[in-house]
Amino acid sequence: MEETTKLVREEIQRRYGSLMGFSRASSIPYSTLTHLMNRGIEHSSHGVAMQVLELLEIHSAERPLTADAREILRKIGCLDERGLHTVQTVLQMEYDRCAREAPEENRSFHGVDFSDDRERERIRKVVQEVLTERRR
Repeated sequence: MEETTKLVREEIQRRYGSLMGFSRASSIPYSTLTHLMNRGIEHSSHGVAMQVLELLEIHSAERPLTADAREILRKIGCLDERGLHTVQTVLQMEYDRCAREAPEENRSFHGVDFSDDRERERIRKVVQEVLTERRR
């Protein structure tokens, strides 16, 4: 069992006593949670996985990279310098736009709070690791 799924399972057991108890408290269908636990948080639908992590107050440093995020990082790892510069420029422009337009409580995307310096640093480190791995 992957670490995050194990952490979620333990937290559900500790707080709610069972998956059914968590299902009732969260209004997430039991069948969805069962599928999530059997498949693993890391391999499940991003929206439901993030909802479960939020409800259990499992913070971003403990959250797994989603399949979408891993795919984005894989693609970033294949880019040349020009491509990297383009992605960084577009990402910065979009970040600046969202930071200006969004009210404080909505300055997150899929559960990742980009107004938090620690989260921004974590993402920077992940991207740096991908780039370092690419150069090897």
